[in-house]
Amino acid sequence: MGVTAVAQNLPSGYVLQGTVLVRQIYNACGPARITQVLEYYGIRITQAAVSAQTRPTSRSHMTARAIVDDAPQVGMEARLFRGGMYKLSVWPFEMDCH
Repeated sequence: MGVTAVAQNLPSGYVLQGTVLVRQIYNACGPARITQVLEYYGIRITQAAVSAQTRPTSRSHMTARAIVDDAPQVGMEARLFRGGMYKLSVWPFEMDCH
């Protein structure tokens, strides 16, 4: 089976059951998504706490490097790739983010 045939058989996406909506606070889309992923895995932490751990100030942007540095504190692993993409992992699941 060629690569094209495999690609055509892939689903367009997945919907995870049991996720909660985390509405982002000002300029905190990264911390909001991380909070949402952590909630899915049963790790209870506020978006404000994630924001404080991953951003220098409440008005600054979060970097992908901050996720790599912070992930082990909550039992996760994150890897940084060229172009700012990161991969957040809780074995056996992974989430790619841009």
